[in-house]
Amino acid sequence: MTGRTLSALGLMLVLAAPWPAGAGEVRLSIKAGRVALVARDATLREILVEWERVGGTRIVNREPRASTRFTIELRTCPRSRR
Repeated sequence: MTGRTLSALGLMLVLAAPWPAGAGEVRLSIKAGRVALVARDATLREILVEWERVGGTRIVNREPRASTRFTIELRTCPRSRR
């Protein structure tokens, strides 16, 4: 094979490789015991990581196997129900 053929073959392999999906958008705020969440095209893991960061909490087993993406909007929901 010539150098040109090898270069073309390499380029085809790079272009044919699957591209990783971009990170979804997750915005979360917790104020006065109420939660507002906007997630667009985000995985459950991305949402839980943001909840940990903003809420100062630790979520155990937050590594779900499914990579389903969600779009959800919750506005000023109570943080907990008693």
